[in-house]
Amino acid sequence: MGAGLGVDDSLDVTHTQDAAGEGAQRRPAEAERTPDKIARFVVLEQIGIGGMGVVYAAWDPKLDRRVALKLVRPDRGSADAHGRLQREAQAMARLSHPNVVSVFDVGSHDQSVWIAMEYVDGVTLRRWLNDEAREWERILELFRAAGEGLAAAHLAGLVHRDFKPDNVLIGADERVLVADFGLVRPTDEGSLAHDPDGDDQAELGAAPAVPLESIDPDLTVGGSTLPAAGSVTPTALAQPSSPDRAGSVAPLTRAGALVGTPRYMSPEQFQRSLADARSDQFSFCVALYEALYGYPPFVGTRVFELVASVTLGEPRSPPRDSPVPASIGRAIMRGLSRAPDDRFADMRGLLDALDLPVVQPAPRRWPWLLAILAAAALAATTAAWVAGPANTVPVDVCEAGQAQIAETWGPARQAALARTFGALELSYAETSLAATRAGLDAWSGEWAAVYASTCASRHEQSPELYDLRMACLAQRREQVQALVDLLIQADAELVSEAPRLVTTLPTLERCADVEGLRAIDGPPPDQLEAVHGFRETLAHLQARLGAERLEGVERELARVREGAERLGYEPLLAELEGVEGSFAKLSDDVEGARAYLLRAHELALGLGHDRLALDTALALIEVDNFGPNEQGLELARRWSAVAAGLSRRAGRPPEIEIERRRLFGLVLSRNHHYPEAIEQQRQALALSEQTYGPQQLQTAEVRLALVIALGDEGRAAEAGAELDAVVGVFERVLDPNHPLLLGPLRARLMLSIQAGELDAALLDGQRILSIAEAAFGVEHTRTLVALESLAFVHDMRGDHPAARERFEAILERSGEVAQLRTHLGITAANSLCFTLYKLGELAQARSLCERALVAAEREHGSENTFVAIILNNLGLIARAEDQPRLGLEHDRRALEICEAGVGPTHPYTAYSLIGIGQGLLALGQASAATEVLTRALEIRAAVGDPAEIGEAQCLLAHAQIESGVTHRDSPARELAREGLSKLREAGPNWADQAQACEATAKAE
Repeated sequence: MGAGLGVDDSLDVTHTQDAAGEGAQRRPAEAERTPDKIARFVVLEQIGIGGMGVVYAAWDPKLDRRVALKLVRPDRGSADAHGRLQREAQAMARLSHPNVVSVFDVGSHDQSVWIAMEYVDGVTLRRWLNDEAREWERILELFRAAGEGLAAAHLAGLVHRDFKPDNVLIGADERVLVADFGLVRPTDEGSLAHDPDGDDQAELGAAPAVPLESIDPDLTVGGSTLPAAGSVTPTALAQPSSPDRAGSVAPLTRAGALVGTPRYMSPEQFQRSLADARSDQFSFCVALYEALYGYPPFVGTRVFELVASVTLGEPRSPPRDSPVPASIGRAIMRGLSRAPDDRFADMRGLLDALDLPVVQPAPRRWPWLLAILAAAALAATTAAWVAGPANTVPVDVCEAGQAQIAETWGPARQAALARTFGALELSYAETSLAATRAGLDAWSGEWAAVYASTCASRHEQSPELYDLRMACLAQRREQVQALVDLLIQADAELVSEAPRLVTTLPTLERCADVEGLRAIDGPPPDQLEAVHGFRETLAHLQARLGAERLEGVERELARVREGAERLGYEPLLAELEGVEGSFAKLSDDVEGARAYLLRAHELALGLGHDRLALDTALALIEVDNFGPNEQGLELARRWSAVAAGLSRRAGRPPEIEIERRRLFGLVLSRNHHYPEAIEQQRQALALSEQTYGPQQLQTAEVRLALVIALGDEGRAAEAGAELDAVVGVFERVLDPNHPLLLGPLRARLMLSIQAGELDAALLDGQRILSIAEAAFGVEHTRTLVALESLAFVHDMRGDHPAARERFEAILERSGEVAQLRTHLGITAANSLCFTLYKLGELAQARSLCERALVAAEREHGSENTFVAIILNNLGLIARAEDQPRLGLEHDRRALEICEAGVGPTHPYTAYSLIGIGQGLLALGQASAATEVLTRALEIRAAVGDPAEIGEAQCLLAHAQIESGVTHRDSPARELAREGLSKLREAGPNWADQAQACEATAKAE
């Protein structure tokens, strides 16, 4: 049904009931007198009639678009009332929000008032609710969108005064818009619940006592005068004013009368007190309660019963067996408070309280596109019908999009990509090419369809909006063209990454975000070409950064910086800061990344560049917790909340919500907040499955993040099951030897180690190395990382000579035997140091660890937690060389670094405490060791790794026994036996600790 927005509550009755002979609520004389023209508008058809007036579909030659034209009846009031209505409409015209019906113009015609409003193809919220059973999550999502519209009106100083499901429209594009602001009043004029501008009329009287079911679902009655404010009684409301008015469905808008729809009216409206934004909040909560729970919050089947219930009684409690979270029910009940001061201070407070605890699945990209295309097709048909062939967009104009997208991804570009991939003669090139082509084909097809639909409907939108949408599409196409340019010059590593890169192509939904497009001022005309050129350069730089190709990027950024500062166009400067932040992050310049991203975020907020603000907030989730620490975690939590708020404002794009939860989940895992991390990743996974499908690479990547969280918490079986699904998707979409499998296989290797399945871990380690060497050669960084994984497996199996051989190979292949220069080389040296310690080659181990320490301090700073890890190893070696005091110095310095960097309860801190405890025991200070080791056990018990808990239990038991608690059945020996059991189950890598613990458990 085509619904003209701004129609009041009887619109649906007019359209759906006349054919059945139930059209008594329509005035036949008016229905027959459809004018050909009203003011400048060409009237097309009558689409509704209600208590406030008649609504027509009309063509506005000035705006060159279809509008909903509302004409207030001549008999609706005095000239003063008409003047007031014009002022109210003009106030609404100043409000622009994606969840509020736009008012374009207002004027007079034959002693009537007309209001030209946005025309949207859609249904009312009531119709949507009644059409079929809806999930509570979806209901809440739509109401929250409507609430955003109310909140925007309130911020503009406007009060609706008649919010209800019939005054909310859901467009074919799924936009939610608050409509029919026929009762709205600027707050500075005084929004009293009675009409102060009117005069007394004969139809006024006491409120009629009419059964609700005989009126309409909204309990709407007309012409009801109430007693003075504060003196409402059921008796006073029981007397009908006149028999012929008893069944009227008009809202209560008469002079001196009640204003609103009784079922949704607040106590102060019934009492004719001041109706402000909190009155709208009450009406909103009545409607939401009814939609979620299936019945109204206040009892009453007759008007006087309802008034008594609302003004004297309490709302019904939500049903206990409802699936709706209790927190949502509590927020609604607060909004239904009788006293306005007991409600939320404003709609924003209510909306925040109604925020979903779980992100709800959003429509997939293609259903969204089909809805847009359907609406565009209808709009194009209407435009041709109204304006005739002269205004129809020529076919060749709208087909220009095909030529444009061919420049980005047409036959010539496709052939060039195939030649590049094929020339490298890689085993995985064919599958990479197929996956890459599929992603680019789908995106380019969607782009062409959106371009065509936007072009075909250009007469249904302003030239300004049309240009903004086309510019947005052009910018998205340039971003993809930059990626294709990069892929056409790909090397082996980029060929391996290509299938992943095409899963990150820019979404086109942003080009439908009218508010977002209009928020950013365009550059001055004389800067258009220069700004476009710089943005094109930034698109190419972003493509290179996405593929982690940093060479030459810094030089290009400096060139753009010089030009952007010369132009002074702030949106470009903000976008530049964001790209500079990404570059700094990939260059391991954490402080620089934070500074750039913060500046970009602040600039974006000030400019209304919400999408850039959102993107930078997402980046800061990770940057502000680059190393694990509680302070960084809280910053990451705040950035996640900021991103959530900006995402909500943008309509919760699914790709944004997936990434936000995935990133924050990874931060939580890094900080050992495993249950919360798992919950975040499960929510991200559910949304990804809904958005992309369970068998897509995007979803497999999200599932892999869940695997990490489950594995870190020790839930190896669950993690293994999820990981099997991940590996299955990669093998099916690509092939069993594709390099993108390295990440999932490495995760499976770590799970196997955790589960004590070291043979399986060895097989995966060998497979990882084989894939990496075949794909990249023996000296590539990814191959060296694979070699490190295999060395780690050998170490865990107790095969220290094999581990030593692998670690030494890393240093040889990277050219770092003589000098450690890279993080990989430093970590390999530290691991080799630990292996040499286990082999008893203490002097060589100490020398290598000392070199690693110097290199780590040079590369990362002396207070980096990686420095603390090397110091812990030096402490081990010092104790083995019978230098406990030197070992204690190393461990105490490591403790200072950890407590300052990651906090007093972090597992890294526990390593240092364990070392200090061992040093104190070696020095005969058992009591002091007991205190330190007790703290270490508390930290490790909270993290949950069995072997590390066992080690701490055994050492603490030893300290307690050395302190004088020596009885065989004492708690100390029981603690030692518990620790011994855990260490024996942990495998050969813990054999030395188990042997020492066995002696403690048996000691007399």
